[in-house]
Amino acid sequence: QVILHNHPVNAQRQRAGKLSVNSLWFWGAGRLPDHVRSVLDGVISQDPLLAALAKQAAIPFGANAAPQPLPPTAGLASMEAAWDQDWLARLGIETSTRVLLDLGHVQSLAEADAHGFSDLVHGLSARRLDDLLIDTADGVQLHWRNPHRWRFWRSRLPA
Repeated sequence: QVILHNHPVNAQRQRAGKLSVNSLWFWGAGRLPDHVRSVLDGVISQDPLLAALAKQAAIPFGANAAPQPLPPTAGLASMEAAWDQDWLARLGIETSTRVLLDLGHVQSLAEADAHGFSDLVHGLSARRLDDLLIDTADGVQLHWRNPHRWRFWRSRLPA
């Protein structure tokens, strides 16, 4: 906006008594590229923009709905089966190393858990996921790998 405000065309418009141009509106008159590549195997989100980008890149897309909860007595085998059926089957893929789960609409950890976050952590510990990369809305990025689960045993590092 500052560049547009300081542009000579705006000075001419103001002298002529016209409104200055202070924004651009991209209305889509361009052409989409023929193809788009991505490292992702799937996208789970409620965001229509992510849905459109996934479609353009031919990446499986699923709505961000919480998976069915398992009973507390469920064993590891049933949890692994539920992981496969709920998350990956929802995308129509059998195995995956990189799935984007958009939790941008989530406001609390309890709400994140309601959208299956604990299932993602279980998928990591069950070695169904290689790693979990979390980008938060405020710019904090957390990268969690399976061996990180055991870090609480590690002695404190010097500051």
